[in-house]
Amino acid sequence: MAATNFGAGHETMCSALTSIMAMVGSHAGVASRIREEVLSIPSLDAAYVSYDEALRLPYTISCIKEAQRLHPVIGMSLARKTPAEGLEVHGYRIPPDTTVGCNPIALHRNQEIFGSNADDYMPERWATEGEDVSPRPLERYSLTWGGGARVCPGRHLAEMVLYKVVPSLIRRFDMELVTMPKEQEIRYYFMAMLTGVRVKFTPVRAGASHPEEDGR
Repeated sequence: MAATNFGAGHETMCSALTSIMAMVGSHAGVASRIREEVLSIPSLDAAYVSYDEALRLPYTISCIKEAQRLHPVIGMSLARKTPAEGLEVHGYRIPPDTTVGCNPIALHRNQEIFGSNADDYMPERWATEGEDVSPRPLERYSLTWGGGARVCPGRHLAEMVLYKVVPSLIRRFDMELVTMPKEQEIRYYFMAMLTGVRVKFTPVRAGASHPEEDGR
């Protein structure tokens, strides 16, 4: 059990951070905007971003959620059983004790929920809803951490780590995406990790808040 819990926490966190850095690094201006938001916190003087400070970074959190939407850690449907009386969903009758599941990747790219640009990386969708996006909160349709009674028990710890690590890194380093796998090359098994991502981190020169100000 200890080994299982360690593996579940390590690999999923690695996958989440990889997808976030890949998405931020491959979309121009996102990292600079995150750095602007981080540096806008008046009390920020430590070497890292605290959790309380991270919660005051709505755009950064949106960037994290959008990366996890496009590339959720789990790449397969998590199996469930229908109840003894069966189940009816959207007019379909499912017999009792039938194994069912919802695939996170298919759900997260459903255009009826996330709009016609569901395949695009758009952090803004978590802050403001577009015209062709369902008016219901997008959180309702997120299976990033699973759902229902079996939601990930480590969700809040993992979110705390992500919300602190991402702004802390981008605050202090310029990011350059070196390699990024093509969508069709990503293999989905139980997990859906972005393998082959390479990102170069260069320390931001003292006094420079943007890459262009640093001469790079």
